[in-house]
Amino acid sequence: MQSLLRTILREHRKLPLELRRLGNAYIVKEFRAMQKVTDIQQIEQFQNAWKAYLDQIRAQSSDQQYGQDLDAKLLDQLSDDQRLKLLDMRASSLPSDVNNQNTSSSEKSR
Repeated sequence: MQSLLRTILREHRKLPLELRRLGNAYIVKEFRAMQKVTDIQQIEQFQNAWKAYLDQIRAQSSDQQYGQDLDAKLLDQLSDDQRLKLLDMRASSLPSDVNNQNTSSSEKSR
């Protein structure tokens, strides 16, 4: 799995700086968490998902259009914890002025 991590991190060098920082931090955290997993099926799913991600960013780096919308079926399959992580990643990827506006508007509605 270490070679897959290194390959993804190398591919991230082609990303814009902010995407690279966000992606690298997330990937390292996820791969560290997987070191404790012993279920072979879960490890295979993890590797397959990251290999698909690697293929995706390789394809997108040629035209520098990164990302894609999540499929509605996939969103329905997410656990509550996964949805919270997704919202947290979304918030951290937005410019800080947008985050401040979102915080202000949610505080006003209270």
